[in-house]
Amino acid sequence: MAGSWEKPRRILEDGESMEGIYNQGKDELYQWKRVGDIMADENKMLGAMPKTWIDKLKGKKSLSVFSQPEKYNLDLALFEDQVSLKEAEHYINQMRPSIFEEIAAGGLLGSATLYHELREVTALKIMGYDIHRQDHLRQIKDLFDASIAQNRPDLVPFHLQALHDELTYARRRFKEEAGIDADLSEVAKALYNQLSPAAEEKMFFEMSALALSWSDHPPREDLLNALQVSHSLRRR
Repeated sequence: MAGSWEKPRRILEDGESMEGIYNQGKDELYQWKRVGDIMADENKMLGAMPKTWIDKLKGKKSLSVFSQPEKYNLDLALFEDQVSLKEAEHYINQMRPSIFEEIAAGGLLGSATLYHELREVTALKIMGYDIHRQDHLRQIKDLFDASIAQNRPDLVPFHLQALHDELTYARRRFKEEAGIDADLSEVAKALYNQLSPAAEEKMFFEMSALALSWSDHPPREDLLNALQVSHSLRRR
């Protein structure tokens, strides 16, 4: 994990929360917010807009990405199952629409992000959740909030499974397209190389829950270069 052992020690030994440590002394604008808080803020902002505007804001990027995968150099194999794709689109819109921007990064990075969401929806269905029910979506959001507040990624096993599947998928793509061998920890460091301090600590705990490491070292240059090449193949 980047930085010293002091913050992890405070979390693991003193029982402090990641949220509390990160927010200490920070202006409210820059404080770490839980999923539910973010959604509440977004809904407050969107509530002042006509519904037709809200629908356009939520749907514009998803429509572009999902209807023109070639433009973003996304893995076309991920678009073969249209039913699963529609469910993932619905889930992203309900949970965090900004994920569409991450998918729109295109190439291997965007494809890995989409694969994560597809696998997360599958895992949720296996666990009995219906992503089309608002009460189930609320439960899912509450689990994410609790996992962060309590430093317990085990509360969101569907997310951990999706993360593991995403890393496995990306490792295979690195091998097939660039001839690069890398372990899952190295792949994670490359995919998630620009995290905020709070997100990096969250990643540390999630990787630990998967029995994987989160290195202090910067990501491998060959992996970053492969991501850049994949991104550059997007159509302008």
